[in-house]
Amino acid sequence: MLGFNYARADLFKMERFIYDFVAQNTQYSRSTNKKPENHSILGPLLYGSSVCEGYAKAFKYLCDAAALPCIVVGGSSVGPKGNVERHSWNIVRVKNDYYQVDVTWDSIICAEDKENLDYYNLSDDEMKKDHTWNTRLLPRCDKTFTDTPFISGKNELKNLIYACLSQGRRCLSVRFKTHPSKESDIIRLVSKLIDQAPSQIRSKASGIEIRYNKTQNKAVIYFES
Repeated sequence: MLGFNYARADLFKMERFIYDFVAQNTQYSRSTNKKPENHSILGPLLYGSSVCEGYAKAFKYLCDAAALPCIVVGGSSVGPKGNVERHSWNIVRVKNDYYQVDVTWDSIICAEDKENLDYYNLSDDEMKKDHTWNTRLLPRCDKTFTDTPFISGKNELKNLIYACLSQGRRCLSVRFKTHPSKESDIIRLVSKLIDQAPSQIRSKASGIEIRYNKTQNKAVIYFES
């Protein structure tokens, strides 16, 4: 159906393929008209437009078809403007572990940054930073499946930046163990670390941009050559 060989797929790759398919092919519907299809799998899979309920149901539908057990979770979350609102997302089981996923927020927040997802395969503790649900009714999600490193100090960040630039990469994702106050604080810190770098590394970053998700305490740093 989606051009993917399920029989030979690694389960995490299969889940990521489904996640990306729904997130990248669906636009969040901000229409005041309550279209029924926006609340079902028809919104994402047929019309390419949906609200959170449709995203979650479509993700579950495709996961179930691929033999990945999946649940639609109903609760509330902190929206992009900081307001608390009713929300739907998913819990998925991959290789006997459960993970929290929110296709809707990644579809909105990471629309221009498809490789650096904020709400993909999180633990309960991470999801609780900006989501609320009845934990007694659902499986516990104790693990996180992400390549994004957690950093606790300047030296860790410096080493990651230097390694990234030395390898010719233009993008670095990090999660902070303590909260920076705001995006501008991260920009100042990263700029200072680059200014202190050896010339061959410093020359590879003439400018930087930051995308910072404060509630998830994650930053994506883009280096301009």
